[in-house]
Amino acid sequence: FGSNKTGGCKIPCARVLLLTVSNSSGAAPPEIDLFKVRLDPYRGIAIRRAIVPSLGSTAESAPLGGAFGPADITVVALIAGESATPGPVTGRYVNGCKINVYFSALTNRGNTTLGAPLPKAAVDATLKFTEPLGRNYTGQWTNCSYFPGKDLPGCRTLVITIIDSRDAGRPPSQAA
Repeated sequence: FGSNKTGGCKIPCARVLLLTVSNSSGAAPPEIDLFKVRLDPYRGIAIRRAIVPSLGSTAESAPLGGAFGPADITVVALIAGESATPGPVTGRYVNGCKINVYFSALTNRGNTTLGAPLPKAAVDATLKFTEPLGRNYTGQWTNCSYFPGKDLPGCRTLVITIIDSRDAGRPPSQAA
């Protein structure tokens, strides 16, 4: 959270604790859908039931929800066929072709599992295409490195591999 934070209940017996971070230098931001808070009665202040005496809680919260404002990540390039294995070199859009999506910064991969191929449904949940890519395709995050203080790397490139190009819209380079 940073080096300067305050907290306190707004009203007696409140169920909400408002936590304000006033100096976040030296801290990575908490990630939406991943960050949680765990109560720790052994560190000085134990959160207990207000009316009935109880032991201090060690419960864990649900993941952080909401938003910190609009994301500043953008797609900076969309390039067909450029990868370590570009697929068939036929001059046509066919099965095996690759489309690289380059982002402006390291991403959290949409909280997908690193190294696991993304099925078509996961690619479609991440990106919206102006033309259908075909009946089936997969995605793979590449160009990854670690954020300071993070256990999982962020990735800058999503490589989409066309598995079944039937029913695909014409790529812009082939448009009449």
